[in-house]
Amino acid sequence: MLIEWNEEQLSVGVPEFDSEHRKLITRVNEIYALLDDSPDLEAIETVLSTLRTEVQAHFANEEAYMERTGSPRLENHRILHDILLTDLDRLIAESRQDEFHYLREDLEYDIKPWLVEHIVNIDKKLPSN
Repeated sequence: MLIEWNEEQLSVGVPEFDSEHRKLITRVNEIYALLDDSPDLEAIETVLSTLRTEVQAHFANEEAYMERTGSPRLENHRILHDILLTDLDRLIAESRQDEFHYLREDLEYDIKPWLVEHIVNIDKKLPSN
């Protein structure tokens, strides 16, 4: 397991977002587990694409929530979201070319830190009502 859900550390106080964050973490862990032993490249590409779709849907929900609550941080938040989406697009493109050489490192040093730090340092500042 690459990322372990920790309610105290990762809960943002918005049940819908906590549920979505848990799902994204589960999906990242699923990809990470698929890299063990002899990886099924087709399965990895499928889960990467699913993760991308789920991330985009979560970001749309979060941004709509920020609009409804009048968050002054919305535009900066969108920029941060675009960074992760771009990284995921790159990973998917690489997977389609059977370039999984650095996927484990990408997950460990790019995706995991982005996701955890974003939840802890950015999403926790969202209003909880």
